[in-house]
Amino acid sequence: MAVPLVSTLIVFLIKAQNDMSVRIGLGLIATLALYSFGENLEILAYLYWPGLVLVGIALRQRKPTTYPDL
Repeated sequence: MAVPLVSTLIVFLIKAQNDMSVRIGLGLIATLALYSFGENLEILAYLYWPGLVLVGIALRQRKPTTYPDL
């Protein structure tokens, strides 16, 4: 679990400079890293599976999406 977690974290840290959806994925990866120290991740799967879908969307994106100036 450590290799995919660290590699995704590095990719998200680079992409998070320009993309808002990657920042959401970065938050989820940080949450998973913290939960992995003290909780059983299988029990919490129902809580974080929607976030994992967002991580997949963020990893698949080629062009950054930013919010328009309001």
